[in-house]
Amino acid sequence: MSEAAEQPHHDQLGTPARALSASYEIGIGPPRVLGAWAHLQETLLWIDGLPEKCRVTEPQSSKAAEWLLDNQYQIKRAVRLIDEGLPAAYYRRLPRLENPELKALPRVFCLAQEYLGATQIQLSLTGLVQFVRAFQENTPLTSAELWALPTMLRLVCLEILV
Repeated sequence: MSEAAEQPHHDQLGTPARALSASYEIGIGPPRVLGAWAHLQETLLWIDGLPEKCRVTEPQSSKAAEWLLDNQYQIKRAVRLIDEGLPAAYYRRLPRLENPELKALPRVFCLAQEYLGATQIQLSLTGLVQFVRAFQENTPLTSAELWALPTMLRLVCLEILV
C-alpha cells in the first residue's frame, strides 16, 4: 500500500490543525518544564530495568512486554536523541501557551501531541507536512519550533510509552 493511501485524507489532518492554530494563545516567557523531558535520566534507568520488569508478566501483558524488550535499544536511542536535541537554553526560547488547560506548555509540544492524536500515532512525513502546513495557514511556527518538532514528537511518544 502506498504512503498516500495509508495516510488520512488532507482534510482529516488540515481541519484539526487549523482549529488548533486558531485556539492557541501565545504567552510571554519560557515554557514550563515538561516532566518527561526533566526526567530523561530516570527514564533511562527504567528502560535498563525492563528485562527484570518484563520477566514476570500477566498473560494479557506478555505481548507488550515482548515488544518493550525487542525495542529497548530503540527506546534508549530516542531518549538520547531527546537529550541531545533539546538543550535547556534552547527549550527556554520556545513559545509557550497561555490557554488555561495548556498553561505554559511549549506550543510545539502541544502541536506534536495533537498530530499524534489525529493520526492515532501513525507517523509519516507526508501527514506531518500536511498538518504543519495547515496549522501555519493562520499562525506561523518559529524556526526554533520547526527545529524542535522532531524532538517533541519523540518526547510525546516517550510519554505515551512510559
